[in-house]
Amino acid sequence: STSVALGGYRNSSTTTHDVLVLKSDVNSTGGVIFYVEADGDVFSKTGSYGTIPSDSRLKTTEACRDYYEDLRKLEVINYQVTKDVKDNGDGTVTVVDMDTPSKKMLGLVAQETEKHIPGLVTTDEHGYKGIRTSVLIPMLLQMCQKLADKVEALEG
Repeated sequence: STSVALGGYRNSSTTTHDVLVLKSDVNSTGGVIFYVEADGDVFSKTGSYGTIPSDSRLKTTEACRDYYEDLRKLEVINYQVTKDVKDNGDGTVTVVDMDTPSKKMLGLVAQETEKHIPGLVTTDEHGYKGIRTSVLIPMLLQMCQKLADKVEALEG
């Protein structure tokens, strides 16, 4: 795609081959600090991911709506990816069966999630949907806070 600033392709017969590896000598070791495997799994030495910027001086804030009931409606599923989208190089794509299904994973289905929390779902230029899973973290934190309030009320 002409809109991609940086891209890469790894021709690999195994999902454990790395697609991207970042190293740093911050601890004088020159060791790996971040990598992406061929199956899309992302790993960080610290397991820490953040948002830039998150400084209150750079934000206009307002209270968010209550997501408690919407989150309760989301169905968590086990799944394997069995098909992939192949870029034909001419602006079109083809859905193809994968030779080897992905490992079993835990997650959500975009179409079902979109019914309850549309802002979590993205749609690419070919109509395929994805989920902004990182946005779930503050929503789940809000839900945990509400549950803690309910438990404290019941204990009181």
